[in-house]
Amino acid sequence: MNNTKKKYVFWICLTLLLCAVYIFFAARPFSQELTMEIQWTVDLNRSEDFVAGSEKSDDAIPFRLGNRLGYFSESGKLLLCEDFPFKATICSTYWATFDASSHGVTVKDVSGNEVTKIDCEGFPFFNNQRCFVFLPGGNSLCEYNTSGERKWMYENFSPITAFQATPNDALIGTADGNLICLDSKGEKTASFYPGGSDFSIILGADISSNGKFVAAISGIDKQRIILAQVKDSQPKILYHRYLAGNIRQNALVRFASSDKMLYFATPNGLGVLDVASHRTSEIPLAGKIVDVIEIPGTELWAVLLNQINGYEVALIEDFSNMVGSFAVEAKNVFIASRSSTLYVGHDDKISAFALKRGL
Repeated sequence: MNNTKKKYVFWICLTLLLCAVYIFFAARPFSQELTMEIQWTVDLNRSEDFVAGSEKSDDAIPFRLGNRLGYFSESGKLLLCEDFPFKATICSTYWATFDASSHGVTVKDVSGNEVTKIDCEGFPFFNNQRCFVFLPGGNSLCEYNTSGERKWMYENFSPITAFQATPNDALIGTADGNLICLDSKGEKTASFYPGGSDFSIILGADISSNGKFVAAISGIDKQRIILAQVKDSQPKILYHRYLAGNIRQNALVRFASSDKMLYFATPNGLGVLDVASHRTSEIPLAGKIVDVIEIPGTELWAVLLNQINGYEVALIEDFSNMVGSFAVEAKNVFIASRSSTLYVGHDDKISAFALKRGL
């Protein structure tokens, strides 16, 4: 009788544990062909998860979690973890911390060594291994090289509300609804106002890796997504669509690495546009879209959503089909990916999940 009671309690506890795991990791179940297996978890507070400087590899993946930033490796080792009290910027090669009163920026590498100092007041931003500084006033920016020398400066009369850069180009969106294309020397190659809305503003923008296409969420009231081709300094709008409502904050717009597809936030979820055929679809998602990333080797995209009660990660395939999602109960979350692996940072931990096809 006593053994029977112990077995009964054991099975109840096991059932409750499995239910808790399911609720946390699978708000919507994955398709039968897709599995998600945890590979490792590192703790930012655990010294054993750090590696010595001589063991650091070149596969550094940057992260920001709350007031911490740093790098970790694909194998699950922390390469760098630094606290910052105010603001910070980081990319795969450089990072820096700063505050509103900073005059000058110290740029450091993955190992925490100083790369250069930039003697300029403003807010640094690292993108595609390029170093930009947004100047006080919000309507101009500069690019600097790794020697701390200014390469160019671009000034505009209207505040900058959106910005993106590739290794060879840059795209600026402004508060008065202007889209401005710059080359690697900071020279303006094209500029146009998409218009079409009651109030003009650019809330999000991106430029394709080949510099041939730009896209933006433009305006408020009759807000729309636009796709334009930039050729011989003459922008031509190829596609536009009015959104069902308004986004009144910075919004995500992102080309796929192949430049074949475009992802963009909508008031009700995630929009997907085929750049060649202009075929569109919309995936209903709840919450603000924080990030959208490709997961190499899987044909999947991960979407990070900030919701009222926490965060959710949705997985998208075939550019328009959601195959599953899971909740992340944390105050600070980020996502990253490398070679069929999805990395999820949650407060003071980072976990790696392998995505596999098959039963």
